[in-house]
Amino acid sequence: MLSLLAEAADAGLRVRPNELRFLIVGDDLREAVATALGETDEDALETVPSLAAARDDGGDGDCLVVPAAALGDDERAAADTDSRGPDGTVAADEPMIVVADGTDTGSDHRYERRLTAVLDRDALERLPARARDLVERRRLAALSRRSLASLEFAGEAIAIVTPGGEIQFASRSLAVRFGYDYETLPGTDWRALFPDATVDRLESTAIPTVADGWRWTGSCTARRRDGETFPVQLRLGGLEDGSLVFVVESGDDAEN
Repeated sequence: MLSLLAEAADAGLRVRPNELRFLIVGDDLREAVATALGETDEDALETVPSLAAARDDGGDGDCLVVPAAALGDDERAAADTDSRGPDGTVAADEPMIVVADGTDTGSDHRYERRLTAVLDRDALERLPARARDLVERRRLAALSRRSLASLEFAGEAIAIVTPGGEIQFASRSLAVRFGYDYETLPGTDWRALFPDATVDRLESTAIPTVADGWRWTGSCTARRRDGETFPVQLRLGGLEDGSLVFVVESGDDAEN
């Protein structure tokens, strides 16, 4: 079960895109980006008049490059809305680099959960590497979603947790088992699913074991959203980007 995710990630992690198509908002910014990319035929640059026009271009671009001034409140709100697909699930977000001129509030919290990087205009030499990192993150996120979708058919209670500790993807089976609405689990800290004693045990024993390249299996106590505890058998594995994979099964011998 864990091997499906681990092998998928392992197969794709070492790939970085060589050729990118940039959609750049504004002629002035295009010149700055072209200078940052240098003399190369690897990347294609296309100028669009607005962020809305870039989105109307469809999925042909790999990375948007947008001046911070072009992100009005209405467009930011629309971007938040567009981050979910028709079925309510989180859609693959478009990589975007916001270029600040020193007076913009580029660290706006709206960027935190999107494939967005903020660069100062005088630091655009970092743009090629940041763009490729964002594109690769999108690819790996899509790969994880496909792997998780295949596990849904088996009815597994499974979650993928980011290196920062937030649940990135969770199966419907896990949501039901823990008493959560499926849509609310992404962004939840994994520690909310276990009582403090179990969290301490996992952080001191299980997670270091996974960090050393092993998988961990054991009985422990889980906690539903309403506070009720119940015994589970937990399998814990890791992906090469530092993410954790939790597989939760029924258990009768959990330790308190």
